[in-house]
Amino acid sequence: MKRPKVYINQRMVSSHRAMVSVFDRGLNYGDGLFETMKAHRGRVLLFREHTERLLSGARTLGIPTHHLYELEDRVHRLLRANGLEDTEAYVKVILTRGVDHGGHLPSSCTEPTTIIMAKPLDTIGLKRMQKDGVKAVTVNAPGCCVTVGGIKSLNYLLNVLGRIEASSRGAHEAIFTAPDNSVLEGTSSNVFIVKNGIIKTPSERDVLPGVTRRAVIDLALKIGIPVKEMRIGIRMLRNCDEAFLTNSIMDIVPLTNLDSSDIGKGRPGRLTRLLQAEYARLCKR
Repeated sequence: MKRPKVYINQRMVSSHRAMVSVFDRGLNYGDGLFETMKAHRGRVLLFREHTERLLSGARTLGIPTHHLYELEDRVHRLLRANGLEDTEAYVKVILTRGVDHGGHLPSSCTEPTTIIMAKPLDTIGLKRMQKDGVKAVTVNAPGCCVTVGGIKSLNYLLNVLGRIEASSRGAHEAIFTAPDNSVLEGTSSNVFIVKNGIIKTPSERDVLPGVTRRAVIDLALKIGIPVKEMRIGIRMLRNCDEAFLTNSIMDIVPLTNLDSSDIGKGRPGRLTRLLQAEYARLCKR
């Protein structure tokens, strides 16, 4: 089987030759951030919004970004090199502070590490989830916040553990809850509920500001569906009329079951279907 190609520090190499230093701060301390995007027929969806979040997070962490000025071109070249121009593809950009032989305090002379990966998506599986919906379980967010200052950092261990627990309980996603029993977000998704024709979602200050989340909010408002960003208790989620999850890979997926109990009628709701159709049109523009 032909090895896919990746970008590392602005060089395209075969995946079996891809090497990252054991002294990279991303590996040692999770000192970095990433963006996950979906490409449709060679075009990365919401690329500007993803890039803005990546650059904003890098500025917050103090990681230089001057080398990212050709990021879009490099992503497109990688898609072509891997034969992914005529299909849907998963694209991931990882940015770390770079190689550093010191300790917790970063050296001032580190050069950032950039990794870009692209691979085919399981479109059949995604369409099945979008059609039928998924199950989720609630998980208490342990200790620290799920997100660090709204940055999509490489510190994703809690998300990994949450997904493992979801799988062990026969669910696709785990939804983190705060000590006050309010709903936060999924391990890789944002949460929306619908009640009496109004869409509600946790406030952006409490969750990772998802790119797809913002696009869906703007789209709903544009077509006349009211949206409230607010505290959502677990009981509100369990008793809503319908619910859905969003992220950049699965777009909008109905949430039909929570903790082994059906949400609404246990099937995708009317507004969820409407937003799916509108979002699909948006992605094809």
